[in-house]
Amino acid sequence: VKGGITTFPQLTAVMGNVIPIASNVGVGFTEVMAAMATMTEQLIPTSVASTSLRQVMASMLKPTADMQVIIEKLGYETGETMLQELGLKETIDKLSGAVGGSKDKLASMFGSVEALGAVVALTGENSETFAGKIDLITASSGAAETAFNTQSNTHQSKMQLMTNSMENLKMILGGALAPALQEIAAILSENSAE
Repeated sequence: VKGGITTFPQLTAVMGNVIPIASNVGVGFTEVMAAMATMTEQLIPTSVASTSLRQVMASMLKPTADMQVIIEKLGYETGETMLQELGLKETIDKLSGAVGGSKDKLASMFGSVEALGAVVALTGENSETFAGKIDLITASSGAAETAFNTQSNTHQSKMQLMTNSMENLKMILGGALAPALQEIAAILSENSAE
């Protein structure tokens, strides 16, 4: 998949691990995909990247005592609030910056090897790469939407939309009228037999 080293089947197989918690804490799809691309580009297997990313967000929902102290020093009440207000990238950058990027202190804050792996892969010297992936995905999304809107405004597309609408109408009417038509057919069949 563009921007990382993974395939769509690998990605779709693991996104169910990440999307629910990301959605729950307010982390957008763009940041999730950018994080996955950044980690897989560093040869972290897709399944490990998704587990690690999920663990970062889980750690933010239930922070260790060390993390809670830093969250409050940064002016936030909870890790969830921090994620919602700053997004994933800025949150982990601020947390990493607050401890000078110390892997020992980050490990103590996040409380799991999986979360630490993701934080290290997305901050410090990798922070710019992560930001670039966010920009790339954002730009790609805009290009895809523009292409879709352009395609949707063609005569051929409008004709196809009308044809699809007519087919849908036929199915709806056919489903609604089928019992009545069957009854009429049965009556006609009985009358023709007499």
